[in-house]
Amino acid sequence: MSTPRLSLHDGTTERGSKRQKRVDIMKKFTDEGWAIIEKGKKLYKMGKNDQELQYPIHRVKNSDSKYDIFMRLMPHSLIMEIFNNRIEERNGGLTFDKGKGNYYTIEKSIFIPLYIFAVKIFIQGNQNMTLKKDQALKDAVKKLKTKAPHIPCASMMNKLMGMFFIDYKGEETKKLSDNMSNLFRSFGDMISGDEKLFYFTGKSGYVRKVVSKPGSIGLWMYQACVSLKCGLPCLVYSRMHTSNKQSGTVVKCHDIIKECGNMIETSCTQDTTLFMDSYYLQEESRAWLKEKGINYIASIHSGRFGALVKVLQKQVKNTGSYVQCFNQATRESAVCYYSNNKNLGKKTVIGLGFEVKKEAEKDMIVPMYDHYGVGFSNCDKFNKALHGKTWPYKVQGDQRAHSNYIFTCILINTYHLWKDSGNKDEDRNTVSWQKFCLELAYEMIE
Repeated sequence: MSTPRLSLHDGTTERGSKRQKRVDIMKKFTDEGWAIIEKGKKLYKMGKNDQELQYPIHRVKNSDSKYDIFMRLMPHSLIMEIFNNRIEERNGGLTFDKGKGNYYTIEKSIFIPLYIFAVKIFIQGNQNMTLKKDQALKDAVKKLKTKAPHIPCASMMNKLMGMFFIDYKGEETKKLSDNMSNLFRSFGDMISGDEKLFYFTGKSGYVRKVVSKPGSIGLWMYQACVSLKCGLPCLVYSRMHTSNKQSGTVVKCHDIIKECGNMIETSCTQDTTLFMDSYYLQEESRAWLKEKGINYIASIHSGRFGALVKVLQKQVKNTGSYVQCFNQATRESAVCYYSNNKNLGKKTVIGLGFEVKKEAEKDMIVPMYDHYGVGFSNCDKFNKALHGKTWPYKVQGDQRAHSNYIFTCILINTYHLWKDSGNKDEDRNTVSWQKFCLELAYEMIE
């Protein structure tokens, strides 16, 4: 279809209007304190280049016991707190109906939740989807009875497992999240902040539909992950998105950034960089991170950072090229890179923790953009590790779905930390998930 032409007057007016918009955008860019970095100079990351400080330092180094690592994340005191909460919530406590008017009461002790964990871990390690749940429970109990003769029968274990879950509403998940982060003396040079849409289609006021995410529907879990020296990811922060218009509760991205930033601030090292995508960074969070002096790199888009993104993208003409700028007032930097990958196109990142120096030597590193490419992937790696390791059977309600997620995260953290804790003369990388879970299940009941 042809487009009706404008009159000479209207055409020139339109061209002038577009030119004025470009002038206004450039003025806003400079008014905000940004300046393009001249040729011959380049952004370099600030901080010490200490190889040891670049890796997270955790408190279970050289640990041989899988059980001990698990208990650092979920200690007996917290297990019993959760267990007691579920007993109080359940009518009848630990008394169960056996049918035909017969009832059976389980004695409360730490062994009951440990039995529950052992059975769950055994089944999650096997991931035998050819078995129905009842048969999987029978097989697990039969195998574990060789080590713990007093473990309840499969039907009773099914009832006990049905009553036990980790609550997202109170302090239980927060305490677990704190235990994950407190296990580290320092987080190393990077923490990735992202989220997981944990598949769930049941009734809940917190189910979100996001077509761009794998599974497209589920519970939104905020995450922060570090990368261990062995190369495996480890979750150090978790919180479920519980914003609900009906209840009036709101969880803002700024709340998540503050909680992750506070973890970094209390860490022993101040060279940790927080990575996040364009979903998170807003002016409020940007100001808070600057105030606290927390290094970060975030991808951004023109919707929130219009002038900055538009000016930089205009400067980049060819694929494989990039443009840098620096803000003398805020000490922030930004880079726009025109990727050869058509799916990425022109991508802009902003952050703190870089300085402008004379380019020492020519290299192929795109500052900030390449740092972001390395540092942001940890949550993606952790979420890939979740695949095929969660409870393989359907659960009822969002509380149990959340519990499935957070318990599996604890298991994966235990698995990865145990691998990272090995001595140089032993190769724990060859230990499979199935073998690890079987051994941990046995350790739970010994």
